[in-house]
This record gives sequence, C-alpha cells and structure tokens, in this order.
Amino acid sequence: MHRLIGHLALDTVDLVAAAQGGFYALDYVLAHPGKVRSIAIVSSLMGITDADYVAANARLRPEFFAKLPHDFQELSPSYRAGDPDGLAAWRQLTHAAVPGQRITPKLKQPPTWARLESIEHPTLLMTGDSDLYVPPSLLRMQAAHMPHAEVHIVREAGHSPYWEQPVVFNRILLAFLAKQR
Repeated sequence: MHRLIGHLALDTVDLVAAAQGGFYALDYVLAHPGKVRSIAIVSSLMGITDADYVAANARLRPEFFAKLPHDFQELSPSYRAGDPDGLAAWRQLTHAAVPGQRITPKLKQPPTWARLESIEHPTLLMTGDSDLYVPPSLLRMQAAHMPHAEVHIVREAGHSPYWEQPVVFNRILLAFLAKQR
C-alpha cells in the first residue's frame, strides 16, 4: 500500500477498510501516520492482541461458529429473510472470492490497545447491529481505545453493512469523508 501511495504521488490518503482489511489499514496508519488523513474501519476485529479483547471474542464465537454457513455468520437475519436475490448474489460472490488458500500477510504493527490509543487521526468505526463478528458492544470496546473515533451502528445489517444497507452505509461514509476535506 505504501508503494502504491508513493507511486501515485499522494500526499495523504483516507483509508477505508472492512473486515480483515481493517487489520491492514490499522497496520498502515500505525507505520505511516503522516501519510493518512483519516481512517474508516467497518466490521473489523482489527487483530487486537490484548487479553481482554481476545477473551471477549472467544466468548462471542465459540468453536462451532466457524462451521456455520458463511451467510449465517455474516449477513443479518433481516437481509437473509427479506432479500433472496441479494442473498443469492452474495453467496455467489463469496464462493468466487476465495478460490484457493488465503494469503495472510504479517502485520508490522500488531494492534494493541496502547497502539490504538496513539492514533490521532479522525476515525470512523461502523458495524451492523446484527454483526456476529463485531457486534455493537465490541465496536464500542474498540472505540473506547480510539479517542478520535466516531461510532455508527447500521440497523438491520450484519457483518457486511455496505452490502445489506448500501444507501445508509454510503451516507455515513461520505459524510465522514466530507468532514476531512
């Protein structure tokens, strides 16, 4: 990402990341704070390594959770019940998105509460009220360690509020980004 930003000759960037992408957005802002204007993180566990956070996540998702269908894990009940075409499209995209083994790069700055507290950039944290990975209580736990964060909970959305509620998601994100100009 740093090489791409340099190649494009960008002074600063607004980072927008969702789910596992939030791990890498945080890693970038911690490693290159001068290159970032703002950061928006959507439904991300963030990879925080502090024991209280790890324990909270273990309570949220017991071992059997990983064996549940992905659409159950990631989409809200309202969406699964109310938008059969959207559900079918999501399933098709999800199946095509991971055709083989996942590649997970190592983080240079593994996130801790102390590192999150050092981020001075305007930050948007967003999740769906039905997100089983990052429910509102976990998002508020994250925000408590990010002094410049604003929190938005998208109603009737799960782990993919940008997919389930795109109009609401775009309104929140674009309003946040407009404040950074």
